[in-house]
Amino acid sequence: MSVTTIIKELNSFQVDEIIELTNDKNFVIFDMDGTILQSEGIHHLATNKLLSGIHFSEEELYGLADIDLFKLASKYYEGDFESFVTQKNKMIIDSLDDQNINELMFSDYPKLFKSLIDNHKSLALVTASEHDVAHALLKHCNIHHFFDLIITTKEVTLTKPNPEPYLLALSKTGRESSEAIIFEDSETGLQAALSSGIDTVKVTWYEN
Repeated sequence: MSVTTIIKELNSFQVDEIIELTNDKNFVIFDMDGTILQSEGIHHLATNKLLSGIHFSEEELYGLADIDLFKLASKYYEGDFESFVTQKNKMIIDSLDDQNINELMFSDYPKLFKSLIDNHKSLALVTASEHDVAHALLKHCNIHHFFDLIITTKEVTLTKPNPEPYLLALSKTGRESSEAIIFEDSETGLQAALSSGIDTVKVTWYEN
C-alpha cells in the first residue's frame, strides 16, 4: 500500500488558495465533520446525552467513527452497537432544525464547490459518519447536490483510519490516485488519506 505525505496545512479557509491547490487535479475529495462542517460538537453532545451524563470531552471523541466511539461508550451504555448508533443518529437528526447553517459551515463553501465544478472538477465526500446523519447534515446545509459521490460507513467494510473509503472513491469513479486530492482534519482521517496514496491537505481552519 502506497503512503503519501501531507502536501500542505491550511489553518484558514481561503477559496482562492484551495482552488490553487487543486489546479492539476480533476477529483477533489472532502471529509465532512471538521472539514466541511463544524459538526463534531453535535456528535459530542448527542453522545453524552445518550449516555445520560458528560463522560467524554469533545477532544476525546474528535474524528472517531461510531464503531470506535462505541468501544469507549459501551461501559456507560447497556445496549448493543446497532441500538447505540440508531439512537445517536436520531438525536442528531432531530436537532438539525435548531442548527444554524452559518454556525455549521463557512458561508463561502457553496462558492468554492461551484468554482471547482465550473473548472471541471468532480467532487466527492468521504466521511466516517453514518449514512442517515451524513445525508441529513448535507441536505440541511443545502450542499448535498454538489457531490458526485458520497461515501459513508454504509458503503464500506472498514472505515477511517483504514484507507478503504478513499480507495473506494477512486475505484467507483475510475480515477488514479495522482488525479485526486483530499482535504482532511482529524488524525484518523489523515491516517486513512495518507495510506491511500492520494495527495492530502491537512485543514485546521475550524480549530482556528
